[in-house]
Amino acid sequence: MGTAEDRNKGPNLVTEGRGNTASIEEIALGGLRPATLKDCVQASAKIPAIDRRAESEDAADAAFESNAPQLVTAWSSYAQVICCVNSYRNGITVSLHTGPFAEPGGGQKSEQPQKKYSPQQFHLRLKDTRDYQVPEGRYFLYRKDIRASLEHHLSLLNQKGLLGATVVYFGTTTDPFLAFHKKFDVTTACLEMLSQYKPGKLIIQTRSPMVIAALPTLKYLGQQAVAAIPIETHLERTISRYTPGMPKISERLVAAQGLRRQGIAVNITVSPVLPYGDSYRDAWDFGELLNRHGDYITFGCLADGSEASEKQLKNLIIAQRLAGDQQFRWLRPYAYRHLYEALMTIAPQKLLLPVSAPVRPSQLKLFAA
Repeated sequence: MGTAEDRNKGPNLVTEGRGNTASIEEIALGGLRPATLKDCVQASAKIPAIDRRAESEDAADAAFESNAPQLVTAWSSYAQVICCVNSYRNGITVSLHTGPFAEPGGGQKSEQPQKKYSPQQFHLRLKDTRDYQVPEGRYFLYRKDIRASLEHHLSLLNQKGLLGATVVYFGTTTDPFLAFHKKFDVTTACLEMLSQYKPGKLIIQTRSPMVIAALPTLKYLGQQAVAAIPIETHLERTISRYTPGMPKISERLVAAQGLRRQGIAVNITVSPVLPYGDSYRDAWDFGELLNRHGDYITFGCLADGSEASEKQLKNLIIAQRLAGDQQFRWLRPYAYRHLYEALMTIAPQKLLLPVSAPVRPSQLKLFAA
């Protein structure tokens, strides 16, 4: 079976640091367009106004969180078990997490969900954020007998009657189809096992157009499967700057359209949201593009508001680059707020995932009566 390692980790939450400085770009967005030294001096006098604007953004974010249930809804919102599978060149990792509708001790369904994880904790990560905001759970590493190792966990869930209430994320810390030719056998073995043992929901997450290799599994599972493709921005220069080595946005969109033509549901995850231009004005163009290429749209950002993990965020290379480029807006919690609000007008039906609380036995008896 290979070796197994268990560990518990609490979620690490982060926020941005807010200073009293503003870039020329921020001043321009505030209505000034300095072109001369005199203009720059006059513009610098307006910096307190930018600070007040930031305070209003904080208030808007607070109100936004309390009025956007879509932001805390994930494919695993009503799962009893959440299982994450990641493939590498020479092995796999499997992590098991107590679902929000399961009691940690007895494994029985809870009548009320337990808010333990944010949806973005299970989104496909970037290499820089692989160990960032890791959800609490049990983690296993297998370097040998990959098929048997994954089958062990899936069959055990099946024997306990939990497989149908399990959501499997294939690809959270590593992309199963990035450098696919180097780990073809490992990724293929995982797909075969996931086809044999049908979980309640399978979410295949990838930025690679090679996701087409998963088409047989996706079509076989039908409505039980979703392809989640991260589109952090619609600007190719942003991808080159902050996530070098990742597939182009145009390639991902072609893959998304190809899957949809085959009847596969595509969830576009704007996570973590990265600079797409002006956060308000360009949100509409970005939102239209997302609407054209996805069946569902979900969000995530680098920061989520906790000062306790601010230091961890500052140590991330991607955050350092954003700060160095004075792109502070994208280091704020709910940096995607304007994009979300644009999509609430463009395609509100795509913001809420089709998941619902399971019917409890007491309710079934009521219907039977």
